[in-house]
Amino acid sequence: STPTITTLNADIAGNIVNYNGTSVQTIMVPSSSTYRILTINNAAGATLAGAVTVSTLTIGDVTGSSVFNDGGYQVTSTGTLNLTSGTFKLGSAGTATTFPAFATRNISSGTTVEYASGVAQAISTTPSYQNLTFSGAGTKTTASGTLTVLGNWNSSSTTSMNSTTANVTGNLTVTGVALTNSGT
Repeated sequence: STPTITTLNADIAGNIVNYNGTSVQTIMVPSSSTYRILTINNAAGATLAGAVTVSTLTIGDVTGSSVFNDGGYQVTSTGTLNLTSGTFKLGSAGTATTFPAFATRNISSGTTVEYASGVAQAISTTPSYQNLTFSGAGTKTTASGTLTVLGNWNSSSTTSMNSTTANVTGNLTVTGVALTNSGT
């Protein structure tokens, strides 16, 4: 059975909230809208139910191939991202979100960041991605600078490279859409 929590204060020093189910989970918004440490260990996926601030976000430190989906709600953080195993999905069918401004980004080999919005979505050239995926109907537009993908880059979304240099160590696969660069 699914427990019902009516109030969650997850912003007290030392609090760790771990979503570690085996079926799809909804991540509730704490009463302060802040998680001190949010951990996702669920290969079926855990999706945010609202915008939150997170001091530390850890994905897949115990359960391989874990999936964190922001559900189209912006995650705010100047703290730490630990993407250990799995996928960090940004955006929803109707909402574009951006990559949070984590001060520290620990992104392990084999992990994926997926920009999945169904509407136009801005793509950050920071951080260096391991694997990068663009999905959803919305055009993905990169920021100026250098986009670094240390693994594979897969796109099924129209992509506009805004004066962006792309360094891809693995494969670049573009399926049925345009990839253009408006700069040099």
